[in-house]
Amino acid sequence: MPALSKSTIVAQIFDALPTVDGFKYSTQELEEFLSRSSFKMNTTSKKPSNPNRKVSVYNCYLNSNSDVPIDERRKRWDAIKSDTDSEEYQKYQQMADKINSEKNIPSKLSKEDKKALKAEKTKADKAALQEELKKAKELYEKHSEVTSEVTYELKTDSEPDTELKTDSEQDTELKSDSEQDTELKSDSEPETIPSDDENSHFDKQLQQIKDDEDQQLDHERVAEDSNDSGIDSDNDEQPDKPEYKGKKPDSAVNNYKEWKKHQLGISPDKSLSRFEYDKGKEDDNFNPKEYDDNCSWYNYIENNMTIINS
Repeated sequence: MPALSKSTIVAQIFDALPTVDGFKYSTQELEEFLSRSSFKMNTTSKKPSNPNRKVSVYNCYLNSNSDVPIDERRKRWDAIKSDTDSEEYQKYQQMADKINSEKNIPSKLSKEDKKALKAEKTKADKAALQEELKKAKELYEKHSEVTSEVTYELKTDSEPDTELKTDSEQDTELKSDSEQDTELKSDSEPETIPSDDENSHFDKQLQQIKDDEDQQLDHERVAEDSNDSGIDSDNDEQPDKPEYKGKKPDSAVNNYKEWKKHQLGISPDKSLSRFEYDKGKEDDNFNPKEYDDNCSWYNYIENNMTIINS
């Protein structure tokens, strides 16, 4: 077993001496006496006490009653510290506060002071958060206004300068052109009367064209009847519902998030950002404890999405 160092020996002696009956010096006083002597400690000795260390009420009590044996001082201290409002305790408290004040060390805060400081800090943090949300909201609204203006300008530039004519005006123009062609044809070609043979040949050709058209219609009708898929081609197919792969589809928070993504045009497979969620809660007065059919997002997932993992 290695030999004890000087600092260890001194520490053990200084801790033991105050416990001896009749010994009137405290450990702190012994250390002070040692510092005034020529006794040299080695490099491994205990570090000297920090001069800027906070002084306690107990230290002030011990130093003020150094002529009293340590055991008696300890017993008396138990009685003094039991009543912190007593005159004697306040005397040592004022002594400690004065010494610490000279060292620029703040006095110990009471529970009420700590509670007040904590409440003040919470209030300041909340005010700072509200200010940040306000700035973010203003920036978002400003960005939305700029986007709307750009979209409106692009739409305005893409519109043609001339107005489309109505169907009645187009029919009138077509009719006028047809009448004009008829008049020009009448003026340029002499009127001829077809013979009986020509009329008979023309009737045969007309009847053949009519028969071909009827046959083509019959083929198309048979092709349509042969489609036994059971789906009416004239009706538009209903689009598939987006999938919900999350958990708790009946949760108020999850239904609100999916409803909000739909309102903002965000894809269902994307996540709602923290900013969009916090801003949405404030704008929509969202409260997860108030969830009924009066909420726009009530049962949104069940009514508008396909639940994959329930």
